[in-house]
Amino acid sequence: MVTTSVCSVTPSIPPRAARLKRALDSIVNQTRKVDQISVYIDHEGRGAGWTRHQALLAARTEWVAFLDDDDMWMPHHIAHCLDHAEKTGADLVFPWFTVNGGVDPFPQHFGKVWDPENPTHTTITTLVRTEAALAVGGFDDGAPDGWEDGNVAGEDWRFILRLRDAGYSISHLPERLWVWNHHSQNLSGRSWKALPVRP
Repeated sequence: MVTTSVCSVTPSIPPRAARLKRALDSIVNQTRKVDQISVYIDHEGRGAGWTRHQALLAARTEWVAFLDDDDMWMPHHIAHCLDHAEKTGADLVFPWFTVNGGVDPFPQHFGKVWDPENPTHTTITTLVRTEAALAVGGFDDGAPDGWEDGNVAGEDWRFILRLRDAGYSISHLPERLWVWNHHSQNLSGRSWKALPVRP
């Protein structure tokens, strides 16, 4: 396994304090412990991209592992992602998920080898070299969200494409290593102040 340092990076919003605790529990219960935890709370309603970027800037490790405040990692998430990165030499590893409260929005992409010429949609729950994430500008690009593959394609998808365009290696790990919770507080990157979010 890679002997390196990892920071978990989590953007959060005030109405999801209970969900954040559950996410943090899944982080501290990893079989391969993270070396740093970075959480940034969006009190101003700036949106997921800006908030994730602030949490990323605090990372002081070789790798960052993203987890939204309403999702959870399986206990072996970090261990398996690092192992895959070591085996493949990837700069970014994206595993798959189990959906709680909904359905997989793009099941056709599970198990597909990443093709930079024909990229398929991923999620933000990835492991990526910190240097690479910062080199492509992180997430605070200010661009409007669009649609890709029938799903909201926001700052997370643009981040993946910038990594690809910069020549970084991206690899899919076909294992279900985290839980994607679908619920009434899902915001798809938008400001929590613009929606009727309830705790």
